[in-house]
Amino acid sequence: MASCVSDTMECTKHPGELIQRLCANCNVYVCLECVSLTHAGHVFKKFGDIMEEKKKELEHIVKLTKEETLEDLEKKVDRAKKQKELFCEEIQNKVYLVLKRAEVLNAAVDAIKDKYLQELLKTKTEHLKEFDDAEEKLRGTVGAVKCLVESYELVLRSDNQSSVIEGSRFAEHEIEKCIPNVSIPNYRHQNWTFPEIGEEITKLFVQVVDEEYLGSDFVDEGISSEDSDPMELEFACSTLTRNRRSPIRMKRNRSRDQNRKKCRIMLSADIRTPARMKVESDDQNVSSIFAVSSHEAWMNITGDSHSSEVQRVQKHGNICDRITREAEDFCTGQSDNLYVTERHGSRIFEYNLKNKTFNTMANFSPYIVKGVKVMASGDLAVCTLDKSNFTVSKQSKRTIRILNSAGNFISDIEFAGNTNKKLFVHPHRVEERVDDFCVVDRLSENEGRLIVVSKSSKVRFTYSGIEKNPRHRFDPRDVVVADDSSIYIADRNYGIHQLTPLGLFARYLITYESSLYRPLSVTIDDEQTAWVGCEKGIVQRLKIQCCDDFIEGTGSYMSEA
Repeated sequence: MASCVSDTMECTKHPGELIQRLCANCNVYVCLECVSLTHAGHVFKKFGDIMEEKKKELEHIVKLTKEETLEDLEKKVDRAKKQKELFCEEIQNKVYLVLKRAEVLNAAVDAIKDKYLQELLKTKTEHLKEFDDAEEKLRGTVGAVKCLVESYELVLRSDNQSSVIEGSRFAEHEIEKCIPNVSIPNYRHQNWTFPEIGEEITKLFVQVVDEEYLGSDFVDEGISSEDSDPMELEFACSTLTRNRRSPIRMKRNRSRDQNRKKCRIMLSADIRTPARMKVESDDQNVSSIFAVSSHEAWMNITGDSHSSEVQRVQKHGNICDRITREAEDFCTGQSDNLYVTERHGSRIFEYNLKNKTFNTMANFSPYIVKGVKVMASGDLAVCTLDKSNFTVSKQSKRTIRILNSAGNFISDIEFAGNTNKKLFVHPHRVEERVDDFCVVDRLSENEGRLIVVSKSSKVRFTYSGIEKNPRHRFDPRDVVVADDSSIYIADRNYGIHQLTPLGLFARYLITYESSLYRPLSVTIDDEQTAWVGCEKGIVQRLKIQCCDDFIEGTGSYMSEA
């Protein structure tokens, strides 16, 4: 609270005057005297209105936590303590692992240095001996050539032509015979390899890449880690490299194009350099994603020039299941079955993961189905619309339809409360949050909003982004809710928005400008890791944090009521 406010809600600068306003420019509570004297021309809020807003926020928080008992809170505290202890233990183990690997690296470098020096000394002795032998042979050859030349000149002075011809042939033969094949060693192109050291270092780097949190980019000089493979590197030593930088260098066995992989992983613990894997080609997109666990997720791969399909992909890029089906969205149920909405269609399919069979659960023809979500109760929430456009009329029908587990109709969420005002323009994706639904509502091809509405059709809040730049129009494509009721939105034009449980903007989890590809879908696994499906077949993974750490600095961003 501001410095001029006391416990009795009287202004400390003007005794007897009660607090009446909040100065939005200075973010302090002031009395009427302060308004006229030191805050002239500023924008103010009435104190009563502020208290009413705080009261509503507190009532909503109480409603979100009314079902939680003291025992539940104590269990959460214990669970948080255990998670903290496990996290500290895991970090300490990783520190020990790094120190151990550093020792192995130091030992490997020392071994390479010792062997390198030994090879240099040995080579020096051998080369000196070779040079001495070559010099002695050359001296003998020069003497032999001189003798042959003298005898050849004597033959030329002779009058006997036959003896001249015979002597010339004999001289040429003797010269070729006497000149030995003297090879001078080229000391500039000598390489010695130490396979045992190379294998040790290669295994070391392979282990680092396999670690989820310690594996950062594997860097080769002048080449990105995206094209490198630690298993394809050979460590060698050179007596004299061209750039004269270091006697130790790495040689690549394959070309750069051959090293490119269809599925490649870059692991990192830094939130700004997320783990990335490529699951398909550049002209395909990951339009939907649902994390089954911290190790794998279902992904909807769509593209114009390729057939669309749903894949079950592990975090290292391995495909363990594949469904060739034109899907719009999907979600897993309590029985581990997969519920899929038909792309550009009206049907909802249920896929049995054990028997690998499909059956039609519901048909909404002539309506079009979009997003689907399996609720905590086992019922389904489905985005439906009569036409795939962005024009709303009295006859149009844009709803969130609730179905039971058998596919039978329960209710529709279409109007705001008891009014005739339609809630949605083009419902695209839906997510459940306690007693609410978070709906991605498309307003055009490149713009949208997030509507949080209760299950009784009461609007909680509407979020339309905070960027005022026309290039960064809020273009939401997917939404997911974390365990702490904070909301994460995949904005194709900018990044991942994080909202507090009250609908206030907390931060950008990651943006398009900080190495994020254009996001189309987002999900959160059981280890609080966000999986972000993007264009060009890219999936990125990064750790998230609870939004409680960011509430203090979010007062300047307000959602639209």
